[in-house]
Amino acid sequence: MSANVVFPHQPSIPQQPPFVFVDQVLAADSLTATTSYRVTDHTLLIVDDRLSAAGLVEHVAQTCAAWQGEQLHEGDMPHRGMIGAVKRLETYRLPSVGEEMVSRMQVMEQVFGMILANVEVAVKNELIAQAEIKLTIE
Repeated sequence: MSANVVFPHQPSIPQQPPFVFVDQVLAADSLTATTSYRVTDHTLLIVDDRLSAAGLVEHVAQTCAAWQGEQLHEGDMPHRGMIGAVKRLETYRLPSVGEEMVSRMQVMEQVFGMILANVEVAVKNELIAQAEIKLTIE
């Protein structure tokens, strides 16, 4: 990671609008990243004014992609990613339109291009979801 990275900044992720579920990278290092995303009425995957579980999982995956983007050289970005598995997904509640999620991911293992990470999602310091995710990001 470049020594002169300024936080917060926009993520380097392969997804393009309107399918973007990370607004900013708030912090990152070699094993962790913290991201934010504000749910709006224009967000895809909204059901009854709440982000759906599918949208929440996509946010978790994009948080991991944002971490991978931080590991690349300046100007590079991941080209694609694929979720291999989501385990131990615990959803305590889904975020409403207008709420900002702050998510922290930690890499548990990284082997042969696969990443195993734990991710916690909070709204105003309230834990709303957590998961273990396995994915590949190229």
